[in-house]
Amino acid sequence: MRASTCQATDRSANIKPNFPWGAHMNRFIFAVLLTLLAGPLAAAETTAYVQSAQAKLYAKANFQSEVLAVLAKGESVQVLEKDKRWYRIKHGEQSGWISRLLLGSQPPMHKITVLDG
Repeated sequence: MRASTCQATDRSANIKPNFPWGAHMNRFIFAVLLTLLAGPLAAAETTAYVQSAQAKLYAKANFQSEVLAVLAKGESVQVLEKDKRWYRIKHGEQSGWISRLLLGSQPPMHKITVLDG
């Protein structure tokens, strides 16, 4: 009696996706997706909201510069430029710098407690 041998081959290593479109279409789709995803990030102005009880608007990006205005909690501003610790914003006709720690992308939540009468 003769023993039969079975030789297994690994075909999965040689499988390549065979899409009906070529490499040019893959690049085009990638470029479109990249544009769609990067579009909102490249917007010149974004809206932000004051999160603290008050936020001082400074002439320069430091706490020793002239205070141009004081904004109240919940007021919206247009962010024109972002620095490491500061945002240059526009509020009405004024523009200046606010610490990034005082702004958020959503309006602030108003806390409701059982102590409120």
